[in-house]
Amino acid sequence: MTGADFLQLSPGAAPVRGLTGWLADAIRAAIMDGRLRAGTPLPATRLLAGDLGVPRGVIVEAYQRLADEGLVSARPGAGTRVLGVSRPAPAAAGPPPPGPLLVPPGWRERADIDLSPGVPDLSGFPRAAWIRAERAVLEQASVSELGYGDPRGSLSLRTELAGWLARTRGLRADPGDIIVVTGVAQALALLAQVLQARGLGEIAVEDPGSRGARDDLAYWSGLPKRDCREPPDAPGFSSSCRCASTVRRSSPMKRSPRRSRPRPGARRWRRCSRTSATGAAPTG
Repeated sequence: MTGADFLQLSPGAAPVRGLTGWLADAIRAAIMDGRLRAGTPLPATRLLAGDLGVPRGVIVEAYQRLADEGLVSARPGAGTRVLGVSRPAPAAAGPPPPGPLLVPPGWRERADIDLSPGVPDLSGFPRAAWIRAERAVLEQASVSELGYGDPRGSLSLRTELAGWLARTRGLRADPGDIIVVTGVAQALALLAQVLQARGLGEIAVEDPGSRGARDDLAYWSGLPKRDCREPPDAPGFSSSCRCASTVRRSSPMKRSPRRSRPRPGARRWRRCSRTSATGAAPTG
């Protein structure tokens, strides 16, 4: 921890006399309210004295007072570290109820396979490949690319994605047609805001489906939440439309636990027969 931003101390706020007491009081208050936790190193005395513009003896004396109070510990070669204070244990409270979309924690610990929605198998994360990719990008990145770039995403990344979509999905897209998002939530937020600006009346989602997706769409579109879910039939959405929706949202087939493959020519989404506007927005 450097002294430049340590507790946002300002020498101008210090009294003309009593610098040592002022500094010791500030550090003691930070320890007591938890801003400085046990094990946190304090800035070196010379560094903090230089940043605050005070004699080093002021810092040494303040640290010594805190050590005498048992709040910090100074060891040769290890610097001065916070020892912390003992706080009464919080009142015992009942365990929080499990989330509506997650398997109860006790079951998850005993389960061989966790199929909770939105919970990936983090043990399979490709750490080595990820590190190699980051190293390769950093070695080739220009100085400007390390700052704030195009909000649509890196041009080189969007160019690669355009080629990948053409090769693997048969989609013709230019880099300017692609927006790189941080995840599904941001994609739904952007989509909902655009559709709201175009006067969208309703959004239909599949049932069963992602509750998080429904909540995101309802929040960002400003549309009232109501029961407008439709169970998919064998080829996709049920043909009996219960919602006069202009847009339908469904999960990609690769994310479906059933791994069901639609019949030839069928689509995972189709426009409601009662919709008054044209167009649809698949997410798969």
